[in-house]
Formats: sequence, structure tokens, C-alpha cells
Amino acid sequence: MDFDLVIRGGTIMDGTGRPGVRGDVGIRDGRIVAVGEAKGAAAQTVDAGGLVVAPGFIDVHTHYDAQVMWDRMLTISPWHGVTTVVMGNCGFGVAPTRPDHRGLIMRTLEKVEGMSLAALEAGLGEKWPFETFPEYLDAVERRGTALNVAVLLGHTPLRLYVMGEEATERPATDDEIARMRALVREAIGRGRDRLRDLEGVHPHRLRGQAGAEPGRPVRRDRGPGRGAGRRGTGHRPGHPSAATCSSRSSRASPGPPAGR
Repeated sequence: MDFDLVIRGGTIMDGTGRPGVRGDVGIRDGRIVAVGEAKGAAAQTVDAGGLVVAPGFIDVHTHYDAQVMWDRMLTISPWHGVTTVVMGNCGFGVAPTRPDHRGLIMRTLEKVEGMSLAALEAGLGEKWPFETFPEYLDAVERRGTALNVAVLLGHTPLRLYVMGEEATERPATDDEIARMRALVREAIGRGRDRLRDLEGVHPHRLRGQAGAEPGRPVRRDRGPGRGAGRRGTGHRPGHPSAATCSSRSSRASPGPPAGR
């Protein structure tokens, strides 16, 4: 067999900006080995006549952090040709989170990102399958996703995890910053090196707390990303290190979409 899969007769847009051309795409062992004309036998053939065949899109700004726990399809991204998503943007996320802070994290997502609190509570359940950031990555991988996934470690859950609800009330101490740095190093160690640096965004005014507004740091701490490791994970002077990221992809067979 020459190919595992051949997509025949589609209009190929190769991502270079050149006009589309009608042709075939041949795939073997998970790799594209022929573009334009794929001569030979294939284990599976897809008729793409009248359709466009193009590289998958990478969506670098999504908030599927909670939804991935109940919707492995990451609806509705695949409907639009997205094959890779980056989650945990804007300094928000669901890990690391202590059990006592789960409600606060969900209400923060409700207030800032417009998510349904009822959906979050129903989807995540009472017993989350993770607390730390590495445990979260493991939970995502165990469930499997239809898309490739990269996850940012947000400053909001990181700061709350170390400082508790005082995270919105006062600056972090040197000891707390050191603990945040250690968690950042741990997260980087479980994924690929990357640092996302943005203005600190923290849990909003919930249960009478005086929370920070988006883009307004509680204090320009010497952020946890500064000197977090020996891999160039610094941050701009005067800015709190808002989020480090770890990435991991999983291509396990997806189940049916379970809703948003």
C-alpha cells in the first residue's frame, strides 16, 4: 500500500499565499508525503471534490481550560479547521487550584470571561481530578483531545494558590514570590519552555473582596517568572510575570462532544 490516506480532488491551499490548485494529498505513517498528485493505492481515500484542503489553524487565544475536562472535541474550534489551541490566556486558568478556592476560580471565569457558572460547576464536578498544574496536564492527557493542546499557567491561579484570598489584598512577600517561582519551574519542567508576560490580572471583587481590575496589577511585584529557571524565563522590568506555559499534545480518539 502506497498511502494510508489520500485526499483526492480538493483545492489545495498550502499556506504559502499562492493560489489554490486542484490536486491530491497523500499521507503515510502520519506524515504528508505527496502534494499535488498522489499516484498509487491507499488504505483510505477521501473525495474532496468541491472542498478546500488546507493546513489546520492554530488558535493562540482560547479559554478551554475548564471545558476540556468535559468536551474533548473542544467545540467549536474543530468546526472551523482549528487543529491546535492554546489555553490559559489572559492570566486565567483552573490550575493550580486548592479545593477551597475552586468556587472562587469558577466565579472569576464567570465574571471576566463570561462563562456560565452553572456549566462550570456541572462540567468540573465537585471533585476535580487535579490540584497542581502538572496534575492538570496529566488529567487533560488522560482524557485525550481531538486537537493538539498547549496550556499557559496563569498568574491568577498561581498567585491565589500561594497567597490564598489575600492575593487581591496585598503585595506578595519575597517568600511567596520564591514559592511562585518554584511552581513556575515545576510547570516548565512538565512542558515546553515558554513564558507569557502580561499585566497582572487577579480574581475580581468576589464575596466582598477588593479585587484588581483587568490590566491593573495589585502591585508590580518582582514576578514569579523572574529568575524562575536557567532557560531564559525572565520578564520585562516593572511587570509582574503573568503566566508561564507548559504544553502537551494528545491525539487520543475523541468521544462525542459533551457540550460547552
